[in-house]
Amino acid sequence: MDELVQAFSKNYLTKSQAGPRRKIGIELEFPIVDDCGEAVSYSVLKEMFTWLGAKGWNIKLDGGTGEKVEAKKSLTSGTGRFNYDEDTIGTDVGYCTLETSLCPEDDLFAMEVHWKKLKGLLLEYFDQAGCHLLGYGIQPISYPSSKLIANKGRYRFFEEDSLNRYVDQRQGRDVSAFAITAANQCHIDIYQEEAILAVNVLNGLAPLLSAVTANASVWRGSVDSEWADVREVLWDKCWSNRIEQTGIPDPFKDFGDYVDRLCQFRPLMVVRDGECVKVMDHKTFGDFIFDTHNSKGRTVDGKSVKLLPSADDIRFQSGFAWWEARLAPNYGTIEIRPCSQQPEEAVLCVAAFALGLVENLDAAYELYTEYTLSDWRRLRFDVLRHGLGALARNDHPVVSLVERALRLARAGLRKRGLGEEIFLNVLDKRVASNLTISDKVREVFNKDNLQPFFDMVEVRKDYKLLASQYTLDRSLLP
Repeated sequence: MDELVQAFSKNYLTKSQAGPRRKIGIELEFPIVDDCGEAVSYSVLKEMFTWLGAKGWNIKLDGGTGEKVEAKKSLTSGTGRFNYDEDTIGTDVGYCTLETSLCPEDDLFAMEVHWKKLKGLLLEYFDQAGCHLLGYGIQPISYPSSKLIANKGRYRFFEEDSLNRYVDQRQGRDVSAFAITAANQCHIDIYQEEAILAVNVLNGLAPLLSAVTANASVWRGSVDSEWADVREVLWDKCWSNRIEQTGIPDPFKDFGDYVDRLCQFRPLMVVRDGECVKVMDHKTFGDFIFDTHNSKGRTVDGKSVKLLPSADDIRFQSGFAWWEARLAPNYGTIEIRPCSQQPEEAVLCVAAFALGLVENLDAAYELYTEYTLSDWRRLRFDVLRHGLGALARNDHPVVSLVERALRLARAGLRKRGLGEEIFLNVLDKRVASNLTISDKVREVFNKDNLQPFFDMVEVRKDYKLLASQYTLDRSLLP
């Protein structure tokens, strides 16, 4: 176990080893639809990779299927730790969900400028392709279907593991639901001394982020009368056979406890020579990783292979923890995951909220400990139903807890001395009006006239940068 913990934690620096300021990386997913609001055809994405290749992007093929699945290039001088210095454009579980990962920046203003560059490139292609890129959490019209799943080896193994407790088997497996969802996620530098505290606190406070960012209340062509953010609920409904890998986990004691939790999962796959290989004949990942003999594996094309475990497999295994917040050991970061994608003016609000809480972690911990784990878990489902109208323990309005959390985040961002708290203003306005984007989307959505919906959530070229409204003399920074 010691070797596993070392392999998992080695990229987490101490505060004394780290630079003067935390870096931020973002992962942005966007549904891509046609004029009728339906998921675009697979050919649109395949042609996108060809187009990007002609513009100098490095195109990566899936190790199992040979499909073009990813384009890499750096559009900025920003870099993360451990050679994380390229932007990535690809697709998520669904080929109709564009997934972009921006290499880290030193501050949110630099990240906003960075995103504008990447957005301009994407819109150049999708505008000429006649498609709409949505700042929204789920496909608004198309149903979950295996036909929408990207041709990647790992997703073929997901389908084999998935059940049919939610999605009609005539349409696919439960994992097909993730072919239509789109999240707004971020990575934040975290240090050894605080990593476990941070992942516990950010898991617990995740309902407060969800309450103010709910943005998936319309899907399958109609308003969902039960859920303000159905995207996040689908994790519970569609991984019902891996429920311990979703939602808010029990608090962790230390890195060893975190690694042990990962080892308790049923095994899925490992990577060998760039190809996903399914782990066979083991009840848990721990059974596999501690088996010193050759284990059985199977490639995407059905070939049986022998597998010898490696301590480094624990880092790949960490990606199957689909909790609200999780540690990302490859980068030495914490990843914040509960929020649906946001409209253009709020793309960086999730990163701002999370970064502010991390920068004010002791105060955030005090808020976290005012409620029990059961309280936070119950609140999670209430905010996914009612957004800012949810109630915490003893019928306490969640909106007051969100206000407190935003104040803590604002104080944390002020410690950085950059003015990044301006990115929280859009969330303050939502709290003041007691309305989420989900509430507004419900009001304007009309399947027969999608223009008001597009006007509210479509990503477009004419958005005015906050960075242009704020002058920062970087020579004065420490």
